Amino acid sequence: MRRALTASFTVVALMGLTGCSQGGDDEGTPIEPASTGSGSRSVTVCASDGGPIEPDGLLTPCSVNGLDFGMSRDLVMPAAIEMFGPFDFESTEEYPEPTTDGRFAAEFGDETFALRIMSYACFPNSLCLFFGGDEEADLVFTGWQLLGGSVTDIDLATASGVTLGSSWADHLDEIVLEAGCEWTAVAAHEGMNLILLSSDEFFGTAGVLAEELPDPTTVKVDGAYAGEISIPTDGFC
Repeated sequence: MRRALTASFTVVALMGLTGCSQGGDDEGTPIEPASTGSGSRSVTVCASDGGPIEPDGLLTPCSVNGLDFGMSRDLVMPAAIEMFGPFDFESTEEYPEPTTDGRFAAEFGDETFALRIMSYACFPNSLCLFFGGDEEADLVFTGWQLLGGSVTDIDLATASGVTLGSSWADHLDEIVLEAGCEWTAVAAHEGMNLILLSSDEFFGTAGVLAEELPDPTTVKVDGAYAGEISIPTDGFC
């Protein structure tokens, strides 16, 4: 079964890969792409000081648990398996068709990705890691995603302590709503994106936020992502 941000929600935009420090700082200097190849759009990756830092459970705009975007898949996956245990699912897919916005579309046009080849692996703690490149042998780490669901033992969080299941009410100053689709919303948080889920009122419709928003105490974080992941092409809701 394919990964999904939520059962009924899709995202129309995500941030590019920008440089940032290992400590989760939102600011930084982009560096040259690790691999772009002929015909690929440039994808900025994060600067690294030579390897992963000690695991600390930190999610940042360009790293997860000390593993930086731009690192080789061959380095990231063994480290991730040591940190999180064996992955539940892994797949590699091609995106052969260039799109008008500089991305690449899947064979049947239902998703796009920043590079021609995308690989991902999902772990028992709800974390999925994404890799991209022009050749399967040269894939680099491009993005991460936390998926909502029944998992309760999440060992990853942002610098402010936000993770799956966090209450919006506890982080009002750190979570900024951007778009709504019925009971679900996209929000910005420390350079990352969150998916919020309301158990009360709608956030809005067709991406437009309602004038009266749900009570923050009824809203939980149901997903999070950063960097380049595959995104659907069939609209916002």
